[in-house]
Amino acid sequence: MATVFTETQQLNSQLKVVEDPQAKIKTLQRSDHPNATTLPGNHFIELNTSAVSDHLHNTLLTSDLDRIAPHLWIIATQSSSSITPIHEQLVLGRTIVVTEDARLHLLWYHNKVFLKPLPPYLLSAAFWDVHLIPRGSGGYNPTALYRAAAGLIRSYTHLVRSDRDFQLAVQHGLLPTSILPDAFARFIARFSGLPNNAVAPRFHFGEMRLSRLNSWAPILLRRMEYMDLNRQYEEYFTRYFPVLLFGFGVIAVLLGAMQVVLAVEALPAVQHGAWGVFVGVCKWTAIGVIISVAAVIVGLLGLFLRKSTDEIIFAVRTLMRGKDG
Repeated sequence: MATVFTETQQLNSQLKVVEDPQAKIKTLQRSDHPNATTLPGNHFIELNTSAVSDHLHNTLLTSDLDRIAPHLWIIATQSSSSITPIHEQLVLGRTIVVTEDARLHLLWYHNKVFLKPLPPYLLSAAFWDVHLIPRGSGGYNPTALYRAAAGLIRSYTHLVRSDRDFQLAVQHGLLPTSILPDAFARFIARFSGLPNNAVAPRFHFGEMRLSRLNSWAPILLRRMEYMDLNRQYEEYFTRYFPVLLFGFGVIAVLLGAMQVVLAVEALPAVQHGAWGVFVGVCKWTAIGVIISVAAVIVGLLGLFLRKSTDEIIFAVRTLMRGKDG
């Protein structure tokens, strides 16, 4: 397995490989500043230390999503191209939230979409040579890291599809400011043809809804949520208030209507006059309210089942087309 790009095609030339023939190991050295010893794009990580592998593990791997990838078709469209370009994210009213955690990359939650920037070191052929290309040794799994890095970069072939997307990506800190748009277009094109077996299983899919992931987490991940973004009790319980209020409202209306019916039934029979008409109107109005509430509940349940069924049918068809292809 080799790098997708060569040294002449790289977008970052801040690193160079230093080989030790006797020890048969490769290390990295900064080529831009002789005294610099940190990772390009992260001044808190020293080169050639275990901190680099720890950093890659913590910021690149998507272990949970990779593990449940065979079941993600329930949650999202099984297509790596199911990614909205950056300018369309804004059209949809979504706020771009920059995150270093690859587990959140391409997840959206209400009016937010989480995107992981492309770190400068992933644009360096020397870095790939030392840390990402598998050699069958090392303290971490380079194959998993290779596929995770390749998947992350491949996702940008769909996020950045125009000059406007490129400008927005730079503006939001998703791409280094030193990169020119034409150079980036040539670089990213080399990743567009990568097959799914060359990237992490998570990147066989595009965008995913975080709320749906959280809903399926107890079944797929055996825990309450995939990612909890509500760290305050107030925010956590507030999301349940509309459902609770709706439920209490329905119960109150039903009980009130039932009470009216029972009260009317308990009255002495009134056959004639305005009072008899009024009693009849009260009785049938209450019964009508009960029927209307029941119809609304059945309608909402039917709408939910229809949308859920449509999504499952669409997911199954997409899955079958993928297998046939």
